Amino acid sequence: MAKVSLSEKLSESKQLSSSIIVSSVLVNKLEVYGYVNSCRHEDMILIPKNNSAVASLNGIINKSPISEIVLSNFLYQFVTYFDGKQTSTIGLHIPIYKSLCVLNEQKKYNVEDLYIPSLRTNLLYRKIKARIGTGVEVTANMIRKNGFPENIIEEDSKAMFIAEEGAILLRDKEGSIRSIGEEILAVCRYLHPETGTMCYTQLSLDELFVENDHGAV
Repeated sequence: MAKVSLSEKLSESKQLSSSIIVSSVLVNKLEVYGYVNSCRHEDMILIPKNNSAVASLNGIINKSPISEIVLSNFLYQFVTYFDGKQTSTIGLHIPIYKSLCVLNEQKKYNVEDLYIPSLRTNLLYRKIKARIGTGVEVTANMIRKNGFPENIIEEDSKAMFIAEEGAILLRDKEGSIRSIGEEILAVCRYLHPETGTMCYTQLSLDELFVENDHGAV
């Protein structure tokens, strides 16, 4: 049976779940444990820190981290960077989602409910996320001054994300939409062929392949 990439399968079936068996060029059998949303490298920004310009990691997920912890719903990576004076290590706490689906029409989503990798260091975004439940009254002027992308607008004192038809939505275990795809990776696990140890890795959807049975995944 012919194989197709996960990106092709998503385009065909409009959805992907976790717990499916896939393969890569180097590993014949992996299980998709979940999906993570990474910031694209072109969306990285420079932020001042200790009087030097440090590249903001902005939620970029490392495919080959020096160390990481995989939990039920989160991926925690340790990332080393140079701030101009010394080498430091920080931890990135990243949600793992259980399924993907393709949006069939334009919709709006409350930014308060979304994980947006490219806005991780944005002060207004961090304030909105810190006040979940109590809320933050947002104005169009606040959105403009804080450099939000054009597809985020003010509506009823809320920051609303306009997702276009064809956008990839990431859903949690309850099926709720929790993120809009920027650079999606599949978190995969496999057994080491020699030791039998459970190993984890993150790969792009076009690096993973699945049997093409023309059915829903």
